[in-house]
Amino acid sequence: MAASKSQSQVRSNSFPSEQHPLIQECNEQLRRLGASGATSSSSLSHKLGGLKDFVAKDAVLHTKECAREIQSIIRRRTEVGLACEIKKYTFSRKVVKRAITNALKNLKGDEIKPSSFPSANDNETMA
Repeated sequence: MAASKSQSQVRSNSFPSEQHPLIQECNEQLRRLGASGATSSSSLSHKLGGLKDFVAKDAVLHTKECAREIQSIIRRRTEVGLACEIKKYTFSRKVVKRAITNALKNLKGDEIKPSSFPSANDNETMA
């Protein structure tokens, strides 16, 4: 019995070696905003435009992530998380649609009808 070894399983924590590209881009944007000391109106509007672009990219990436999660659940043929993921997906589509509508209003200055965009009932997906 003295010769027997106690075998225990060791779990390894495998963390990614580098940050997600979106986090790197966010940190870079924050670094640029903090480093620049200019407060002219054109500079501020340029920075605001960059921030709007960043928010739009984030919303689109979130929508794509939700779509991938739904596809994964469908492939696994589990119904447990499907309803929740579909709700998250439709909510993210609404957020993206709202952001696009507001951006177009700001660009054109005209009223843009939300019905000109595909609705949640359409068969097309944004992802």
